[in-house]
Amino acid sequence: MKTITQKTLCLMLLCFCAIFSSKAQEPLDGIRICLDPGHGGHDSNDRPTELGLGVTYYESDANWEVVGYLDTLLQKLGAEVKVTKVTNDPEAEDRDPSLSDRVQVGNAFESDYFHSFHTNGVDNQTVNYTLVLYAGPEDGTADYPESYEMAEIMDDELFAYMRTTTKYARADIPFTGYTNGLGVLNNLNMPSTLSEASFHSNLNEGRRLMSSSYRKAAAWSIVKSFLAYFEQPDLSVGEAGGLVLDRDGAALNEITVTLQPGTEDEQVFEGDVFLNGFYFFDWLAPGSYEMKVEKFGYDAKIQTIDIVAGEYTETDFELTEVGGAPAVPQMLALEAVGTSGVSVKWAANTEETLLGYRLYYATDDTMENWTLAADETTLDETTTSVVLASDADFKYTPQEEAYHFELRSVAESGAESEGGQVFSRLGATADQVLIVDGFDRRSGSYTEEYHTFISDYMMAIRDMRLAGISSSTNESVVDGKVSLSDYDLVVWILGDESTTNETFSTSEQALIADYLDAGGNLLVSGSEIGWDLGIKGDAADQAFYASYLKATCIGDGSVTFSPATGLEGTLFGGQTIDFGITYPEDYPDDIAAVEGAEEVFSYAVEGAHGGVGYKGVFGNSTEAGGVLYFSFPIETTSTLDQQFLLKSAMDYLEVGSYYDYTPNRPTLLSATESEAGRVLSWTASSDDALLSGFRVYYSLDDDLSTRVLLADESELTSTTYELVLVDEYFTDHSADEVSVFSVVAVADGGSESLSSDTYAVKSSDVAFKTLIVDGFDRVSGSYKSGNHDFAARYYLGASAAYDGTVHTVANEQVADGVVSLMDYDRVFWFLGDESTVYETLSDGEQVLLQAYLDQGGQLFISGSEIGWDLYSKGTTTDQAFYTNYLKAVYQSDGGPSFTVAEGVAGGLFETLNVPIGVVYPEDYPDEISATEDAENIFSFNDSEHFSGVAYEGAFGGEATGAVIYISFPLETAVQSDLEAVIAQVSAYLKGEEEVLASLEQIDQAWVLYPNPSSGDATLQIGNAADQIYTIAVYDIQGHKHNQWMIQSVDHQISLPTAELSSGMYWLSIQSDDAKSMIRFLKQ
Repeated sequence: MKTITQKTLCLMLLCFCAIFSSKAQEPLDGIRICLDPGHGGHDSNDRPTELGLGVTYYESDANWEVVGYLDTLLQKLGAEVKVTKVTNDPEAEDRDPSLSDRVQVGNAFESDYFHSFHTNGVDNQTVNYTLVLYAGPEDGTADYPESYEMAEIMDDELFAYMRTTTKYARADIPFTGYTNGLGVLNNLNMPSTLSEASFHSNLNEGRRLMSSSYRKAAAWSIVKSFLAYFEQPDLSVGEAGGLVLDRDGAALNEITVTLQPGTEDEQVFEGDVFLNGFYFFDWLAPGSYEMKVEKFGYDAKIQTIDIVAGEYTETDFELTEVGGAPAVPQMLALEAVGTSGVSVKWAANTEETLLGYRLYYATDDTMENWTLAADETTLDETTTSVVLASDADFKYTPQEEAYHFELRSVAESGAESEGGQVFSRLGATADQVLIVDGFDRRSGSYTEEYHTFISDYMMAIRDMRLAGISSSTNESVVDGKVSLSDYDLVVWILGDESTTNETFSTSEQALIADYLDAGGNLLVSGSEIGWDLGIKGDAADQAFYASYLKATCIGDGSVTFSPATGLEGTLFGGQTIDFGITYPEDYPDDIAAVEGAEEVFSYAVEGAHGGVGYKGVFGNSTEAGGVLYFSFPIETTSTLDQQFLLKSAMDYLEVGSYYDYTPNRPTLLSATESEAGRVLSWTASSDDALLSGFRVYYSLDDDLSTRVLLADESELTSTTYELVLVDEYFTDHSADEVSVFSVVAVADGGSESLSSDTYAVKSSDVAFKTLIVDGFDRVSGSYKSGNHDFAARYYLGASAAYDGTVHTVANEQVADGVVSLMDYDRVFWFLGDESTVYETLSDGEQVLLQAYLDQGGQLFISGSEIGWDLYSKGTTTDQAFYTNYLKAVYQSDGGPSFTVAEGVAGGLFETLNVPIGVVYPEDYPDEISATEDAENIFSFNDSEHFSGVAYEGAFGGEATGAVIYISFPLETAVQSDLEAVIAQVSAYLKGEEEVLASLEQIDQAWVLYPNPSSGDATLQIGNAADQIYTIAVYDIQGHKHNQWMIQSVDHQISLPTAELSSGMYWLSIQSDDAKSMIRFLKQ
């Protein structure tokens, strides 16, 4: 059991006598207080709890002892005290008075205040919070307003002494669900409260509650509550207490704690055997004390503690078994020195067997490989700081920049501790940034002992902007170890720190106010700042919140608030930020900007906001500074979102320099049309987080190598991936003259990426639509460049051969269903030397091409490895597609000797002689031949090795389609040869002369319905007159199927289309003064 030496007792009595030597120094003089120790004498309602060790906890025992201490202390402070019962003896009949009897004692005593003390118990042994209840109805108000005031005071004080995780002050009726509330608070004639100090059902807390010293600590918290309630000043003495634990965090028995060891003021505390590790001293005069903690079999620790008048100083100790590793040291600050040096500060370890410290660094962001920067030969047991002026001063010089640092302690035995919190820095002769870790709370959503958030913030800043970066704890700022004024930007991390641990203490508020007044810039992130300062804070907290964080707190949010979205018109505009990823975030504050500031983020809940920004002067200063305050924790977002937030924040606050680097080239996805006009769409590399935006260039048809700027990053920001090509963009040339476009990415520093591929989009009044599909992604084969203009070259060939609309897309747009082949009359699909690794045609693409050809589509496809991929190396499904839809038989992989493709004699292409491999080398063009129902149209160098096949007819359906497949990349030929081939392709696919490309659309008011149709259709004729209409039906190749001569003055004509086979058709409508075409699908 706990013992106090005779010397200690004398010192305590002398201290008390000195403090209360006169009546004037009794602050509670004349105040009448009634104390009620809950339950009684081990009766049926005493909730006995087994704590192991053969020990049973009875709540009434603890309540009785606490109230006994409280009775003594309050009387010493001048109060008149009445206790509601006189014994807790289990044998005594009056051990447990009724609740009404207890109320009657309080009323009869004419008490100024009534308080009932309890501890709590539930089945869930992990629960441990402090609760103070007051008499009040369902709406949470108090029968006596003074009761609510005391409840708010008392839950703070109890929480300071008890080892609970959180605290609550609540009205009894809504909390308990009892209709009449708590019986002991009913019918009292004075303000009253009932406290549940902590949960004895929690094993560790129950064992602490077995300690008489812990019970005395609880009594002191109630004393402090009465002093505050009755508006009395703090006492001129303080208390000290805490836990003594082993390295695994388990409480130790039979500890010895000595204050001022070896001096005449020595006080000794001997711990009990209830496995709680608790120690306690009271009536301590203010000042510094040396404290020695001992336990047999463990290395002793010596540490200095500071006692403040009126306050409880809590200090825990972790002891190491003799010969074991010392405790993990606490790093306090890591500041960059120059471009490669570092200044480190830490708190001293207190082991008597400590030899010194070792400072390690990591150059990689995985932080898996640590190297010594300094060891115990330099950092002996007396050191708490070191400055390494440059990396040349490191014990082992880093070969790359040392970003991350951790500190370990080492014992005389050579045993080394584990590493603790990692701090990170970056040396740079640029603006300086300080990352402050103010996130101490571990009872909320984040419960791990250590975190990587300092490093996460540092890496995000490092990767986004050029700046020097240092890091520290918030305590180091308060203690003056780190000065905010040395930094251009302070980034303050608060996580879900709340009222218990304080988001910003009074001292921190003063330092931040001075910093902002002097023109500093602050980025602060935390979910409970508004709750702590704006809602639960005092007038000074609220003034700081409004004047320096430039916000008002609307209320406590919920998990439904994610994601946050940047408000348009701000640097965060349009960006969606999912938070609560790294750890849950359940209560992000809903905040609003004060006048002069602006909201920069909204939440998913309508009307709620999560970000405020302000630039200008603070207070009475003339120096302009800035603040950004996010009410969600940045560290709970993804890495990319952290980069975006910190980059945009630094741009907003105008801190840090742009990196000038070459970004990755963007991928042009499509050049098509919408109702708004021609449209370009693209995407950026996921590795590029430093983009300012994009630039779109155009080229003229006769000069693809010359680019003219069309739109830049001032409009095409980093989150813009589409541009509608309206006429206003075209100033040097008319929109009709321009069809070829490319896109580049632009870094924040202004550098351009390589160009995207070059695509073309052309509008035409002739309703014949061609789609060019770029399926050539490979850069590991013969073509090494990261971009190409092959799609534009195909477009030039098609435009030279026939009129109509032309669109260009990447093959992924087809595969993903963004673009449908069915919307086009003809498809050019080029694959270069795409092969097995990238796939020439995926399973999904094969299915889409089959459907297209089955419906009568026209396909031209070019590529040197299609046969190798689909037939030689493909599955049976690939082989079936190759044979049945490309109409080819694979012969061999070809070779470098195949250098010229010649048109087969007697065919449409016989006049062509096409050297291949000119634009880029082609070393393995497939040797192929036609299936029995197709024809060979090209051969390599001679007539024995074929390189092209053609087919016109039905595929899997009844409609007539067509395919031309050449086994060499047509784009490797010079442009004149490419255009010659496409001209012959067009001639082959056209069929009869009367095709859509030669017909004009004059009257757009004519409509055919239903379309698609499975039977006969009706033609709605605009501006009908009494004349003869010639109506003809053509298939997709231009073959005429039917023709009718109809005279009508009606607006509707029934057409016998039921007799047509399934497929795509064109309806030609001609009269003496009009001609038009309508496309329709027969099902």
